[in-house]
Amino acid sequence: MFFVAFNLVLAALCFLIIGHIFLLYKRNNHLNGFFVLILLFVAVPRVLLFIEGFDVKDIMNSTFWDHLSLTFIYLLVFQWYFKVLLNKVQWSFLTIGQIVFGVAMTLMGITGLIDPRWSKIIFVLFGFWVSGEVFVMIKTYLKTANRKNPESKVFILWLKIIFAVAIYTLTSSIGISVALNQVEPSYIRAAYRLNGLVWFGTCLYILYNPLVLYGVEVLQKSLLKPKLNDLKLWELTPTRALQDSDKALHQRIQHKTPFNIASINELVEKKNDTLIKGRILNLLSSALHIPESHLKYLFKYHCTLSVKEFENYLKIMMAIELIEQQYLRERTVASLAETCHFSSRSAFYDNFKKFTGETVTKFLT
Repeated sequence: MFFVAFNLVLAALCFLIIGHIFLLYKRNNHLNGFFVLILLFVAVPRVLLFIEGFDVKDIMNSTFWDHLSLTFIYLLVFQWYFKVLLNKVQWSFLTIGQIVFGVAMTLMGITGLIDPRWSKIIFVLFGFWVSGEVFVMIKTYLKTANRKNPESKVFILWLKIIFAVAIYTLTSSIGISVALNQVEPSYIRAAYRLNGLVWFGTCLYILYNPLVLYGVEVLQKSLLKPKLNDLKLWELTPTRALQDSDKALHQRIQHKTPFNIASINELVEKKNDTLIKGRILNLLSSALHIPESHLKYLFKYHCTLSVKEFENYLKIMMAIELIEQQYLRERTVASLAETCHFSSRSAFYDNFKKFTGETVTKFLT
């Protein structure tokens, strides 16, 4: 009786997350439809089993278990979920061939056009092929991921969780449809219940960290958002046409661009007072272990400000912070300009007006 109620709760959680996904789509214009299908694969069978009159002795007689050939479709859906999640959707003859082959094997299995023994062998080989391809995608992404950023950490953990769940689901399918010539009901019950526990934990993680539903593209945009003020400093795509001399560098480091920019933003928050003392490229390079040539590329093609303007921007941000701390209550504007490393009071006034849209006097009123 416990697992009857548990499976209904799990199904409800899946439908709740599906609803959440569509709400996020309205706000972020991002939807990974393949994850919706995965959640339906988890939820719908549990609802059907309950409607049919769930009984452990009858679980193998449920319509859910009639067509194990559908596991080929499950594999394809998981594969494409990871492709969309990691922005690796690339059409090729191999990609189309995988889809056609998986669908054909499912149809032949359902209609009985292929010997079940051959279907099982092919399923194992196909499963290893697809899971190996997904593993390489994840490994490639992790090599360039920014593990220091909190949002990126959540996303990396999610990748590991959902890949582990996918491998467990694949292993269970192999065990049920291949390893045993005669499937024992007790094995089915144990696998089905363990599967439910695994997905229940996964659903709780999703509800606690909805960021995992956004995908890499939205994650990158969140990393690019400046936290110092509302001025948009960075652009994900190049702001101008690439010069021939920069194209080779662009090809080498473009995948790192969002995370390099996020690292700069994080460092600015922590060490703004150090960065405004001059030679900002050298300081950023030393602190972040990013070559100066890469930083010059970032400012040239992805920043709305030049290096000098960016340095002045940081100085003004520091000036505003000091003003909010009542710095000018006992000190002069000239002292503030000097503290923020401006060469003159006029330079301070000009940059203050440029970045805030107001004069110092008006800002203070």
